[in-house]
Amino acid sequence: MRRTWLAGATVAVTAISIPVATASTARAATVAATTPAWNKVAATLAKKLVGDRYAYGGTSPAGFDCSGLTQYVYRHTGGGKSISRTADEQFLHLKRISRAAARPGDLVFFHDTSDPGSFVYHVGVYEGDDDMVAATTSGGRVELQSFSWAGATVTFGTLTHELRARWQKPPSYRARNSSISRGDDPPYPPLCARARGRGRGGLPGAKTRSEKQSHNRNGC
Repeated sequence: MRRTWLAGATVAVTAISIPVATASTARAATVAATTPAWNKVAATLAKKLVGDRYAYGGTSPAGFDCSGLTQYVYRHTGGGKSISRTADEQFLHLKRISRAAARPGDLVFFHDTSDPGSFVYHVGVYEGDDDMVAATTSGGRVELQSFSWAGATVTFGTLTHELRARWQKPPSYRARNSSISRGDDPPYPPLCARARGRGRGGLPGAKTRSEKQSHNRNGC
């Protein structure tokens, strides 16, 4: 009787575990099948740059900041895609998509708050799940890392898919930019990974918008 019960329990556990594995495998297969070829090349290129050093304002393998890295990857993938220089401007340039729609090779944007219209201070190349490739000051290198620490303050953007309807930036984003003279420099240049020194809020000591603006007029 005991052997019969144990055998039944084993079968039951196996039956329960199979759908979980199947669901995970199916999700991975769906992502792989629906990721544009250009995105796959971009995601692969980003991984090849892991280990390159971080450089404030850098835009080449000699040294990258966060938006310099994403700009380089997009420029050197396929026929090349030209995107803006800073994380905040790249957010404006790309079409916002949902987390579920994001594919490796898209970009991950980090906002001051959970409001998707708030200032974007950091950006990385999405690699699937909770992973991205980004240039960080914390390690002084380009790293493959998790962005789960950012919680609900991240959004995703693409240039290659989900483009049927143009996404409108939130009113809060348009409002904060409407009174700015753009000129040659984008407004409120991002803080890149330095912002992690103060958690999600930004560079230690740079708490106001004007301080953030003066932090970096050239790069991430």
